[in-house]
Amino acid sequence: MIENKAEIKLFQQFAKKYIAMKQIDWKINEELISSNRCVELVINDLGRPLVYLVNEARLNGQLIGDTPQERYQDYITRYIDTGKSAKRLGELFPILVSDLQNDIKQYSNEIKNIMKLYEQDQIELQRDGVISRIEPIKSVRIEGDLHGGQGVAIVELTDKQRFVYKPKSIANEIFVNGVLEFAERNSTKVLENYKLKALDKDCYGWMEYVSHSDLKSKNDAFQYYQRLGQLTAIAYILGLSDLHFENLVSQSDFPVLIDKEVIFSESLLTPQLLNNAQVRVNERIVNSVTGTGLLPIKNENKNFGGDTSAFMGGTFTTKQRVLENAGRDDLHFVRKVVRTKNTDHLPSYDNIPILPSDYLQSIKLGFQNVYFSIFDNKQSFIEWAELPSKAIKSRVLIRNTMEYGTLLQAAQSPTFSSKRAALFNKLRTYPALESETVIDSEIAQLDMLSVPFFYQRCDSNNVYDIFNQVVYSTGQSLFTNFKKVINKMSLYDCAEQLTMIDFSITSMEKLRYDGTKFNRYDNSKHVVNDESRLDTAKAALLKIIIDNAVVGDDNTVNWMNLTVGELDEFEFQVSDNSLYNGVAGFALPLLQAYQESHSVKLKKLLEQVVCTLKNDTQESDYSLFNGRLGQLLIIQNIEKVLNCNQSEKEPIKRCLQDTVHSTRILYDDVIAGYAGQIIAIYKNVDDLSDYMDELNGLGNILLKNGIIKGDTEYWQARDGSTLVNPSFAHGNSGILSALLIMYKLTAELKYFNAFLCGWNFEKQFKTDLGWKDLRKSDKRESPYWCHGAAGILEARLIWVQIDDEMHCLNAEQRLNVEDECWLATRNLLNIGLQLENFSLCHGVMGSLVALNDFARYVDNEKIKSIVKHHMNVVCEFGLEKGWICGLGTHYFSYGLFTGISGILLGIDTISSDTESILSLKL
Repeated sequence: MIENKAEIKLFQQFAKKYIAMKQIDWKINEELISSNRCVELVINDLGRPLVYLVNEARLNGQLIGDTPQERYQDYITRYIDTGKSAKRLGELFPILVSDLQNDIKQYSNEIKNIMKLYEQDQIELQRDGVISRIEPIKSVRIEGDLHGGQGVAIVELTDKQRFVYKPKSIANEIFVNGVLEFAERNSTKVLENYKLKALDKDCYGWMEYVSHSDLKSKNDAFQYYQRLGQLTAIAYILGLSDLHFENLVSQSDFPVLIDKEVIFSESLLTPQLLNNAQVRVNERIVNSVTGTGLLPIKNENKNFGGDTSAFMGGTFTTKQRVLENAGRDDLHFVRKVVRTKNTDHLPSYDNIPILPSDYLQSIKLGFQNVYFSIFDNKQSFIEWAELPSKAIKSRVLIRNTMEYGTLLQAAQSPTFSSKRAALFNKLRTYPALESETVIDSEIAQLDMLSVPFFYQRCDSNNVYDIFNQVVYSTGQSLFTNFKKVINKMSLYDCAEQLTMIDFSITSMEKLRYDGTKFNRYDNSKHVVNDESRLDTAKAALLKIIIDNAVVGDDNTVNWMNLTVGELDEFEFQVSDNSLYNGVAGFALPLLQAYQESHSVKLKKLLEQVVCTLKNDTQESDYSLFNGRLGQLLIIQNIEKVLNCNQSEKEPIKRCLQDTVHSTRILYDDVIAGYAGQIIAIYKNVDDLSDYMDELNGLGNILLKNGIIKGDTEYWQARDGSTLVNPSFAHGNSGILSALLIMYKLTAELKYFNAFLCGWNFEKQFKTDLGWKDLRKSDKRESPYWCHGAAGILEARLIWVQIDDEMHCLNAEQRLNVEDECWLATRNLLNIGLQLENFSLCHGVMGSLVALNDFARYVDNEKIKSIVKHHMNVVCEFGLEKGWICGLGTHYFSYGLFTGISGILLGIDTISSDTESILSLKL
């Protein structure tokens, strides 16, 4: 990133001096010489070592001047201008110097090649409309990095005509033009789309340059978005992907897709799936319209946090190397997280971007019209496509390009530049295709400092690399895949894709709520406490879970789960088997419903859950919420209720033993560590005597891992994280609950003393409103179960109940615990009932369940009444406007702590007035 003129001065002067000294022919293109390309190449190849040299001279006292700015100028005068820097770089970092020299030569050669090809093809370019008249070249600007010495370039002629050179066949672009024409011929409803003028020369190609232009009137947005809906249908049917915002140009009322290198392709990046149900859910996700990249839903090809879609392309996050203290002798590079917002690709009127949410019906109409123009003519479409598709070469993704990028960045650093062979060989340990031929090719391409590139011809099942060598063979040709997609088209399929389009655009708009457009949750609504409405709500939630279960041939079950990331990215995921957000957790409300109804359908579903969990062989995580212990306890509960052959205690005992002896566990907390296991066994096992050896082992590990400071103690994760937060799920409160339980079970004072020290540590975060949430910039008190009052209240309830039995707390300590219970309760009443989410972990239902647990303990009818009223408000809102955990009425988070399952279980728990899952009672 070029920060300012001072930064440019340093690198430009160095680059010009270096080039002059090395006598490199840079002047093949005057525009390139005077542009920032020279600076960019130097920053990329020699930026970090050059900054290193400036700081070396500063630290060695070699620079003259009274200020950092004067010393910086002295370095330029005495080291850059004299060539000493270039010589020193050659001595210290010969490989990086060689990289720059090779890059300059490659750019020079590529520009010469493009000029030569233009001279050769200019008559055909004019004939095919790529240029209107033949003129000399004014400039060639290569866009991005070179791959194998070749790159995409923008060519400008002397009369300002511009067009695009691509160093590969553009048969894909021409084929898509043909598909658009086919759709238009076979339907009177399909609007004419823009067809890029192109000239394909097999090994390379030329395309017209398309630039953004405003709509002529705001009403033209309806036609624009109908056309974009048409392109979405084409992309879905042809398996086009990676269509992010940079690959879409809005030219008046025409959306133009400018890069279609991945077509007909199925990713070879196969996820590690446990059973057939997961395979089916994964196929539904990857083979849907979300895989195109057009919609604001994260998919496997996206490498940024946030929305990079062509439809919306909102704010997303990247990490960039930025030079700080430019113009000073203490300048240095830092990696910064940068939030970027892009709107240039969107249609606009009077330079104001127009988002798609108001044009959803136009989008869906366009999609539907093109879909049925091909669906109604499937056989003739396949026959037409067979011949022109033979020219297609589709890019094949062997692994996520972020892995390549990370290796290349490291290879171009001063630290690893001389260790590239060992660095690139790390690919042999990364999960990908089990093919030495592929990995050899990847390494060979990385040695050229290029992102590895692979492709497949449409009529072949062979995968080629950039050297045109066969490196892999798939099971079938791309055209065979294509025919399968066409033959799978149906009314149901079209409806499913339209639903995904509707959901993704509408939900992203809700996520970016502007305060006026969408209804938000309002807990002040007056409702009648009607038991029948609660039953209706429970039935509706149960139906969502049952209807969306996907059953595999192996009698396993899974759900397509929706998640919303920290950076506002939607993602559909195969559900894991965890208790927190997976299949084990989904089973709890199903089990409760079965006990009430004895439904044959529910019994079958629960049996499939047991089959799914028993077939999970991934036992590296033994924790309650994320791993095996939670699954085993759920299996035990289901088998007990169904009166089937119950699993013996041995699996649970073995899980605890494995935990005690494992060296891989990084956490002590309730979610992923030892504390959660201790509390779960205490809460859910009738006869603890069989597990005392294991519980003592877990307790002793907690004691060993505590960090004592004076009369305080805390626990720190071993994964490098530094945040110590007051919380039940992730912090001291959960660990202290486990220690107090161990004191009850063993009467050993070491546990009680550690409990008191840990409690002292947590008191420093207490305020008049609750407990500080250290994750927030303002440290404002949170009501959540995971990091806040709901979880802290559950911990205190465990403490007072143990004290009721043991009388281990003195009078002052007991009073303090009770005061903290009421402090947490006030926080939940004042803040927790206002949350814009209904989940157990960080939503309204978690607040209600925690309040109900407290009201049950103190027998407070007022709080019970408040809880029941707000539960009715939640249910009324959910029935009318949707359950706020999935931002829609079609797709949901089903997680026990994040979504639908937890909402249903919370209603069941409050209605039946029983102990809740928040205290780890399953």
